[in-house]
Amino acid sequence: MIKSECYYLSGGSWTLFTNVHYPVDVNLTLDETLDNGKISRYIKSSTVTNLLPELTKIKIILKDDSTIVKTFYFCGNEKRNRVSKYLYLHTVNLVESTKLREGYIICGKAVTQPLTGTRISIKTVINDLLATNPFRRFSEAQTFFLDGNIMSRLNTIESPEFRWSSKQTLWECLYEIGKYITAIPRLIPNPTDDT
Repeated sequence: MIKSECYYLSGGSWTLFTNVHYPVDVNLTLDETLDNGKISRYIKSSTVTNLLPELTKIKIILKDDSTIVKTFYFCGNEKRNRVSKYLYLHTVNLVESTKLREGYIICGKAVTQPLTGTRISIKTVINDLLATNPFRRFSEAQTFFLDGNIMSRLNTIESPEFRWSSKQTLWECLYEIGKYITAIPRLIPNPTDDT
């Protein structure tokens, strides 16, 4: 029988949700809308408990006995409703991790092609965009990376010229590139980094 376990990221480590009311809802889409879901849990307390910070990273693991079948990553926002004097219903609304990219404003960027010589590929444009956004110090690690499985295909596609203002988000830029190559950008966690 398949069971689910729900975790949230706190202080760099995953913490198991307690008092989760099953089933956990997960809605996966195959279009430009974001995957979403919901976790409900009841908490008995004489005092109001703290809510998770906005866009907390959430991990849902589906298990068949002790074997992991599938792992989903989301961001969650929690709200609380009082059910009775000492009982609270906490609902964590989930949205695909791609939502994180929607908040990163780029510093303005333009892609121009030379009149002669080597032309720039879509891969180069995306890698440059991800390497420079969100804005960070050189000592800080890069946040987003292009999936290695599609790099070779994108390297063969010549990029058109793009011009993005400093009011656009990283998501809008990647979405515009995606429209050119008939793709939808997704933010998925690195399988070797579980945070």
